[in-house]
Amino acid sequence: MGTILDRISNWFAPNSKSTEILRATYPEEDILKFYENRFESVYVFLHPFIRPISIDIDRFNPSGYPRKLEILENCEAVEWKWVIENSDFRNIQEIDIGLRTLISGLREEVGNQVLARRIERFENEKGVVRPNEGELPELLQNRVFMALQKLGFDKLWVNDEFRRERNLETVADLLGDYPYPGHANFESPDGTFLVTTHWDFHFSFICSSRENIEKLLLVEKFEGFFCNEKTVVSWSLYNPDIRLHEFGLEER
Repeated sequence: MGTILDRISNWFAPNSKSTEILRATYPEEDILKFYENRFESVYVFLHPFIRPISIDIDRFNPSGYPRKLEILENCEAVEWKWVIENSDFRNIQEIDIGLRTLISGLREEVGNQVLARRIERFENEKGVVRPNEGELPELLQNRVFMALQKLGFDKLWVNDEFRRERNLETVADLLGDYPYPGHANFESPDGTFLVTTHWDFHFSFICSSRENIEKLLLVEKFEGFFCNEKTVVSWSLYNPDIRLHEFGLEER
């Protein structure tokens, strides 16, 4: 069977008999099936909306987007649960579909322009900024790193999307404006944790054992849910029964 590190290294290693591109660290369809024999459990955690407190909201555009430390010092996170409680969204599925429609991340037949416009209206009325897709958000990065540190990991592997570029960094260094590679994922040195994000999605994955993830959630209560055998990446379209973990979200 080999060690956990052996299995993970083999998983991401290129096929020596072909020129196959390295597989990404995120699934395309069935989440648990993708990680089977590598990680027992996967927790999807949602990227929060951003509420600027002491920074101009107009800075949140491609030409002048604030740096990480500016966001941490001048903004606060807005959970999806709060969005539901203060809007016409009925559940997290509708928020996800609205967000994905806004970035043209859904086919026309499954996108929903009504939900997309509702996101924009909510931003304008509440003075918040929608989350970015495809990257671990600035407002979650340090929470993730420090939670892993409290579980005993003072260093983490910082990988690019396909693990072609890897650097072992101290958590202390990662807390600042670290130059992360595009679509970075983060891995504990012993291979028991992987934190990764899919392109065009407004959530990330924590992969480990169920016991390890529950320990992490005791340190930091990331808003999200555990995957089951039916959970797919496009859960907002195909998994209507998903509910937030621990938060007791009531459907309207």
